[in-house]
Amino acid sequence: MKKKSKLFRKIVAGIIPFIVVPVLLIGGISAYKSKTSLEDNLKRTSIQTINEVDKGFSQYLQVLGTQIDIIAKNMDIQDLSNPQAEHPTIVKYVQGIFKDTKSSVSGVINAGFAGENGELVLDSGVLTLKDLNYKEREWYKKAKEANGKIIYIKPYKDAVSGKKVMTVAQAVKSDAGQFIGVIVIDMSLDAVQEYVSNIDLLKTGYVLLADSDGDIIVNNDKNKEIADSISNLEFWNSAKKEDKGVYTFTSNGNVFYACQQTNEKTGWKLIGIIDSKEIKDNVTSIYVTMATVSIVLIIVGIAVGVIAALYLMKEINKLKEIINKASNGDLKERIKITAKDEFKELGEDFNKMLDNLSGLLESVQETTSHLFEASVNIASMSEETMSSVSEVSNAIQEVANGATSQAQFATDISTNAEELSNRIDEVDNHTHEINKLSNKTKDLSNQGIVILRDLIDKATNARENSIKSAEMVNGMIESINKINYISDAIGSITEQTNLLALNASIEAARAGEAGKGFAVVADEIRKLAEESKNSTDEIKAIVSEISVNGNNTKASMEQSKEISQVQGEAIKETEGIFNKIVESIQPLAASIDDIKILNEKMHKNKEKVKAQIENIAAVSEESASISEEVTASAQQVSATMDELTQYASSLEGISDELKGKISKFKLK
Repeated sequence: MKKKSKLFRKIVAGIIPFIVVPVLLIGGISAYKSKTSLEDNLKRTSIQTINEVDKGFSQYLQVLGTQIDIIAKNMDIQDLSNPQAEHPTIVKYVQGIFKDTKSSVSGVINAGFAGENGELVLDSGVLTLKDLNYKEREWYKKAKEANGKIIYIKPYKDAVSGKKVMTVAQAVKSDAGQFIGVIVIDMSLDAVQEYVSNIDLLKTGYVLLADSDGDIIVNNDKNKEIADSISNLEFWNSAKKEDKGVYTFTSNGNVFYACQQTNEKTGWKLIGIIDSKEIKDNVTSIYVTMATVSIVLIIVGIAVGVIAALYLMKEINKLKEIINKASNGDLKERIKITAKDEFKELGEDFNKMLDNLSGLLESVQETTSHLFEASVNIASMSEETMSSVSEVSNAIQEVANGATSQAQFATDISTNAEELSNRIDEVDNHTHEINKLSNKTKDLSNQGIVILRDLIDKATNARENSIKSAEMVNGMIESINKINYISDAIGSITEQTNLLALNASIEAARAGEAGKGFAVVADEIRKLAEESKNSTDEIKAIVSEISVNGNNTKASMEQSKEISQVQGEAIKETEGIFNKIVESIQPLAASIDDIKILNEKMHKNKEKVKAQIENIAAVSEESASISEEVTASAQQVSATMDELTQYASSLEGISDELKGKISKFKLK
């Protein structure tokens, strides 16, 4: 019973972690994700709310801006600066416009036109610069600088009504584009205050409107933490630089979330404030819910685990009872399990094991009886075998001695055959070398014939070229002779020209001053004639030298022609000698091939003889080895038979002992 409860505790202890740990992990992860998702959703919702508030505020300013723009474009406003217009009448018209604006637009306290001419027309009257120096006011200066764009002045507290008032202004220009004044309207922020106060962020969150300096323009009744300015809060340094954003700050020890959106028209900031406690309360409720669900799941899981453990213990006890009986030798009992699960399969398999074990033991009983009888027979047979093995061992020893002698003879024959094989290999190598040399000689002779034939062709070409060159040299000599003839003619002409020039010089000298010019020309002609003669003499010398060289060349060519003919005859004789060498080598090559074939046959027969001798030696050695092994085996058999006799005696005792132990089992 003690073991049972211990196993039960182990099963339950093993199941509980697989239930508790996943539930806690899933619960923790789900709670964390829910917290993160909730915080993100709340922040996102707050940002969307602030965006919608900003759109509503922008629409409110858009309506107001449209009204101001309509007034600025009114012709009566334009006529206030026209000196030709009826001023009192125009003033009344303009005051009527401002009164209509106050009645039609909610929150308008004052409306007027501040002219550049120093006159301020209000719905309630007319003032001058002496009454109010409005040109020094911020709204007038900024509107004038804005060049027609609507400007919004930081709200102030009205001294009469005590309300916060926002000033809106726009510059007015004439048709000619000249600045003539500013439309100005003072607006109460009650409508904006009411609009902002009605905006809820969750249950405790609220919305504020602050200017660009952080001063609160529109506060909220829910605001208990922030006084008149947010500029001293830790998130303001980041918020004032950004158009929108979400921040966290601490005030009076409490953590808050702030989301802000900058209004494009005014540059003011709409700020939503949410207490982190409200988000934490929602997250805490999620944690409580997840914890409750986790606890319920753990309890249900443990209960299911306990029930499963009880069921397992019940089925295990059934198996344990039968196993205990089987361990005591009772193999008659069988397990009975009604459940249709793995325990039923386990019980059936265990019953099959008992059936097989019972059959095995019955077979062992029968085998033990036979084994006892066989052991007695083996003991007697082993003694008879011992004497036979001794006789066989002696006979095998004699065979082994003969095989050893045969192996020695075979080894000597193999050594002589190896020496013969080496000599045959040397003859074969010499034959191969002779064959290579004859083939090489034959190849070189054929190559020599080819080279000689090519030499004959080249010699023939050289002889033909020499003949052509000789013909060309003959032609050149004829041309040189013609040049000599022409040079002689030119020399004769130059001598005559020289004489004529000399005569002309003499005649010119006789003519006196009138013939000086002609004398100069005649002298130049004489000089040219002498130079021509000198050039002709040089040409004749060069041509004579060329003629001599040409004759020498012609003689050399004739000599080369004769040498070429002699060379051709010598080459033909050399070709005949090479042909005879080739013809004498061919029978030698054929004889060498025959020797090679015979040598290859002898080499093959040598290999066969060598292989047969090696086989004989191997067989002899193997026979000797086998004989020795058989002798050793016979000796081993003899030793084994001794052991077998001892084992037979031991087997007889073991068989008797096994028979006694098997008789203890209850099989049927």
